[in-house]
Amino acid sequence: MPNPRIIYKFLELLLVFSFFFTPLLFFTASHDQFELPKLTFLVVLVIPFVLIQFRENTSRPMTPLNYALLFFFGTQVAASLPQTSLSWRASLLGDYENFSGLTTLATYGLWFWVFSGVLNETRMEKIIFFNTLAALLSSLYAFGQHFGFDFIPWNPESVNSTREFASMGNPNFLSAYLAMSVPLFLTFFLKSQFVSEKEPGAFETKPWVLASTGLLIMGFGLFCTASRGGFLGALAGFGLWLLLLLGQKERRNKCLQKFSEIPGSFLYVFSFGIVISLFSLFSFGHSFLDRLWVSLTHAGESLAVSRLHIWRPALEFIKANPVSGTGLDTFKIAFPFYSGIEFNLIDGMFMSSRMAHNEILQITATSGLLGLISYLGVLMAFIGMWWKSFRYAGPSGQWVLIGILSSALAYHIQNLFSFGVAALNFLWFFQLAVVQTFYRKANPAPQTQVLPGPPAEIVKKTFIVLSVGSILFFYLPRLDADIAFSRGNTISQFLKKPDPQMAPSGILYYSDYGIERLKKSTALCPLEAKYQLYLGLAYEQRAQLDKEHSQKWLLEALCGYQKATQMSPGNAYYYNDQGRIYTSLGSEEPRYLVPAEEAYKYAVLWAPSSPFFVINWAMAMEKNGKKTEAEEQLRRAFTLSPTFTSKVLSQMAFEAYQKGDKEKALQRIDEAIRGNTSSAEAYFARGIMNLSEKKKKKALEDFTAVKNLHPTPEKNPSIQSLDQFIEQAKN
Repeated sequence: MPNPRIIYKFLELLLVFSFFFTPLLFFTASHDQFELPKLTFLVVLVIPFVLIQFRENTSRPMTPLNYALLFFFGTQVAASLPQTSLSWRASLLGDYENFSGLTTLATYGLWFWVFSGVLNETRMEKIIFFNTLAALLSSLYAFGQHFGFDFIPWNPESVNSTREFASMGNPNFLSAYLAMSVPLFLTFFLKSQFVSEKEPGAFETKPWVLASTGLLIMGFGLFCTASRGGFLGALAGFGLWLLLLLGQKERRNKCLQKFSEIPGSFLYVFSFGIVISLFSLFSFGHSFLDRLWVSLTHAGESLAVSRLHIWRPALEFIKANPVSGTGLDTFKIAFPFYSGIEFNLIDGMFMSSRMAHNEILQITATSGLLGLISYLGVLMAFIGMWWKSFRYAGPSGQWVLIGILSSALAYHIQNLFSFGVAALNFLWFFQLAVVQTFYRKANPAPQTQVLPGPPAEIVKKTFIVLSVGSILFFYLPRLDADIAFSRGNTISQFLKKPDPQMAPSGILYYSDYGIERLKKSTALCPLEAKYQLYLGLAYEQRAQLDKEHSQKWLLEALCGYQKATQMSPGNAYYYNDQGRIYTSLGSEEPRYLVPAEEAYKYAVLWAPSSPFFVINWAMAMEKNGKKTEAEEQLRRAFTLSPTFTSKVLSQMAFEAYQKGDKEKALQRIDEAIRGNTSSAEAYFARGIMNLSEKKKKKALEDFTAVKNLHPTPEKNPSIQSLDQFIEQAKN
């Protein structure tokens, strides 16, 4: 029988390491290199604590926070049911990249339950210390990335190449983590200076030097992220920390006493260091400060290009689904239905916002007003219990609580412009548990032993089985599935531009391997729609590589897209994929053209502001002989975005011309110019076709029209060598 003392020491080590490793953890073998590995780590780590705490059979008194969290979890479950969610599978697992479904929420709930049973002031300080170490290392890593010291092969789809992210996967997440860590860091390093009973004259230089150095490092980390929300969160958290520190007369006098002990020599050196540090920060973060200044002085314009085009559709979510929302973590699925063209004009025509980038809007949009009320209930319980705990806590406890509330404020300020991820939410649930621990200390209730018996044993074993089962069924297989998915997707990317010297048999070999990897990912995680989607894409790619058996592979691709659509029936992109396959099949068998039109119709239904889907629907109508309806939809596409629509039609004209269908090519280019007389791409495409047909005079007129529109490489990348074509048309 293992020594219980050794077991508890080991668990305490796991506890502090969870805070140290979670923000630093990444796994390059999986496609999602950040969030999924962190969540898997947290789930695996929580199980030993769950087993030990169940073994103790100790009941704990309920608090207002317990009831508020139960109500909140209940609303999230209700929003995830098949009757209420756009995709119950996404609500259960969490949409890919977000992973903010019920399983993740249950993980945080388990950790909160564990924290509530094991936390004491000593363990809180240890956790804050290890959190501080992780924050300092993250800042140093971001600083190194800024100067090019990063040799880790990050997945390009997971990172922002222009701003530093350390191992958090996104600059905004790193900035939020640092903003939350600053008050906790100050609490740890300065607590002993203000809480100790040392006599005046006992000033110690070391804590102040460490605190100053740490703040400088975190400041550099924040500037590396260039995140305005994180900066505001850090500013708010630090401001509240100072306000609470100096708000009480006794504590204020203690601070003045400590400052009076500072030797003059140290003060001069410290002041000089502050000046140099500020100069370095302002020089280092000049571009960020410019960006911040523009944001503050032109707040409306800044929000219009960064958040308002997401927040307005989120409000439409709420109006349409006020009770239960669209379903937990289904924001990305529902967004195209409610968004206008403004979002796509800024972020791209084929983009959908992952989240609302505002926690309050996110919760309300996906779980309704009940979800909002329950979350506000959690916040109210947290603040109320914090205030009561703060009043009855001793000086040491008050210091901890000051850091906790200031860190929580930084978290919620940042979440007004972004959203939480594993490292942030884990810290937030720890803060909830800290307040609950102090509250129970201020309101003691007798702990009772749970009498052993069949009902208690059944509950205990059921909970253990569900907890372990969640690991075996959801997290570990999902991580393995994501590794297979990463390899399959890498092969697909390679096959888009394979080595021209490679033999056809070699290309097909790679294709087989990629498909086999993607099939493994769907087998390991059958509830993930993204894996089915990419399996369909791999089959579609194979159809292009293996012309002899293209029909077979297209049908396989169609099957993959249909499965993805069944899992997420409100996803416009999946219907568009089906329409594309039906159209390809229809080139050989016209019977497929009717379902192609139907698929595109549903794509437009779920994303009515996408001109691309509208164009595809119009083309399908035209092939089915519905010329009038097709023209009506083309006019609709031009109304949505004349620039984009004319570019797409110009590209279609090129493709038709290359296939030898000159009549169709001229029809498309005429539609493009008629719908948008300022389309440089359309005139350029017609000029190329006229030049190929030896109609140099008409070609020169088209190229001159292009020249007069002043095309740029950024806005018109398809227009190349214009001057050379003009010379050819003149000669």
